[in-house]
Amino acid sequence: MLVRRKVGHEQADPAQQRKLLGLRSNIDEALKRVMRDYREMEHKARLASTELKLARSELQSVHQDFAREANLLSFLFSGLKTPLSAIEDRIASLVKGDQHSGAEANSLYQVRAEVHKLWQIIVDLAAVEAVQSGTTPLKLERVQLEKVVDRMVYEHKRRTASKGVVLHKVIARELPMILGDRKQLKVALSHLVNNAVCHTPMGGVVTLLANGTRPRNRVQLDILDLRRDALDEMEIRALQGVIPGKDVMDTDLGDVDLELMVAWQIIRAHKGEITVESDAEKGTIFSLTFPVAGKAAANGDKPL
Repeated sequence: MLVRRKVGHEQADPAQQRKLLGLRSNIDEALKRVMRDYREMEHKARLASTELKLARSELQSVHQDFAREANLLSFLFSGLKTPLSAIEDRIASLVKGDQHSGAEANSLYQVRAEVHKLWQIIVDLAAVEAVQSGTTPLKLERVQLEKVVDRMVYEHKRRTASKGVVLHKVIARELPMILGDRKQLKVALSHLVNNAVCHTPMGGVVTLLANGTRPRNRVQLDILDLRRDALDEMEIRALQGVIPGKDVMDTDLGDVDLELMVAWQIIRAHKGEITVESDAEKGTIFSLTFPVAGKAAANGDKPL
């Protein structure tokens, strides 16, 4: 037989009741903190996800730009190097002969000079591509920009004299040093000066100016010429690092000034900037700025 007992209501201990209420309050506060932390973490996660998407988009854009430039360089190397080599060899063999008149021999020498110029551009493009890809880093040292200019002007004397153009420089001797690769900097300056000299009429002047007036923590060098025609759109785009055409095979390489493109690539690799002002009958000004070098150079403290 089942016996049921009636259990009466027992009064809880007040101290125990207060302890339970306190514990419940602590649990409630802990839950509130957990929820606040969760919402904060959720918000941060959404922000991180958005930033990750933006970074991924930027990375894809950079990758596309790099791939496009690499494709163009690859096209240039494979498409120009072989025929240029064959042409140069053929011209060299013709020049060695005595069967040509003076006019023909002179023409051959001019063609050979142009072929050599194109070959040098390919070499420069290959060097720039190697720097960008990291296979051949820049040889960074503290550089006295005026000495690079002096050397470049000296090497251009014969060419400018033959064209009847005066190459004039006004370079302050107290310019701060910049951090750079002397050889690459000279290539960039040479290409810009070449462009200025080629478009300057006989008897004109091309001026390199760096007189100490410069932006904060940067050294500025201006190249001024008195060309009759302004730079065309393709030349300006080359100085902005813009490669025309969506597809390399659609690119009209005849309109691309490769020397200006190489100059822009080198200046960008030095964390420099280049701007241009060009007006018909008023001339053109290339303005280059480079960051001032710190007290210690990457490969030593010896100036160039």
